[in-house]
Amino acid sequence: MEVNKIRLQGFRLFHQPVEIDFERLTMLIGNNDSGKSSLLDIIEIALIPNGRPDENDFHASSTGEIDERIEIAIQFAIDPEEEDVLEFSIGQYVVYRAIYTQDNVIKEFRAEVPENEELRVNFPTLSAAEQKTIIEKYDPDALETTSNSDNRIDWFNQFITTVEKIEDWKEIPANFQKILPRTQRFGAMDYASPENLINRTVKQVFETVLFEELEEGEEGERELKKSLKDIEEEAEQKINEKVAELEDYIQRYAPSVEKITYKPQIDLFKRFSVWGFQS
Repeated sequence: MEVNKIRLQGFRLFHQPVEIDFERLTMLIGNNDSGKSSLLDIIEIALIPNGRPDENDFHASSTGEIDERIEIAIQFAIDPEEEDVLEFSIGQYVVYRAIYTQDNVIKEFRAEVPENEELRVNFPTLSAAEQKTIIEKYDPDALETTSNSDNRIDWFNQFITTVEKIEDWKEIPANFQKILPRTQRFGAMDYASPENLINRTVKQVFETVLFEELEEGEEGERELKKSLKDIEEEAEQKINEKVAELEDYIQRYAPSVEKITYKPQIDLFKRFSVWGFQS
C-alpha cells in the first residue's frame, strides 16, 4: 500500500482541517515551524502500534483554548495483488482513521456496513439470547435451524450479505495493524553515511523476526517469540547454575560474601549489525 492522501486536524498548528495529496515522491517545502515535521510526526504516531500524541500535541489557540481531539485519516492506494488488504478496501483504496482525545483512542477504517445500525454488531461475540433476538426479528423461521452458536453465526454471515449497505467508519480488528506500512524516518545527516540508512532499515526488519507483534490495544514492551524466549530462559538457567557452583570457591577466599545472586542481562537484538556494505 502507498499513502495517497492525508486529512489532518487538531495536531499542533493544524487547527483547521488540512488535506494533502501524496505521489510516489512527495516533497514538503516551507519555512521553519510551518508544519513539515509535525506532518511526519503524526503519520508515524498513527501507523505505529500503540502510538499516541502527547498532551502538548493538541492544538492550542493564542487565547489558550485547546482542541479536544486530534484526527488523522490516511488513504492508501492498493495493488489488486495485495490480497491480504482487500477485505479492508473499498475499490482501490484502504482508508484508515485515528482519533485521539486526552483519554481515548479510536481507530477505524472505511467499510461497507449495514444501513441498519442495529445490524452493525460483532455477531459472534453476542450472547445466545442476543443472537436469537436478531434472528427472531429478521427471520423467525430460522430459529428452528439455529439451535447452536455455529448455526446462528452461519445464518448471520449469509443474512448480512442480503441487506442494504452504506459506506461508513468501522472499528479496526486486531489483524488490521499488520497491514499498515512501517514508517522509517531519516534525518539529513543520515545521508552522509549510507551504512546508517541500511542499518536502521534492516534492524527494523530484523525486529519483526525476533519479537511478537503487539495486538491493537495491548500495552507494554514486545516479547521475544516463544522459541527465542525459551533459548533466553535456558541460557539464564545454565548461567545461574554455573554461578552457583562458584559460591563455595569464592566464600573460601572471601568469607565476607554470604550469598551470590546473578541476573544476566541477555539482549539478542543488541549485537545485531550490518557489516556487508560495499561502495
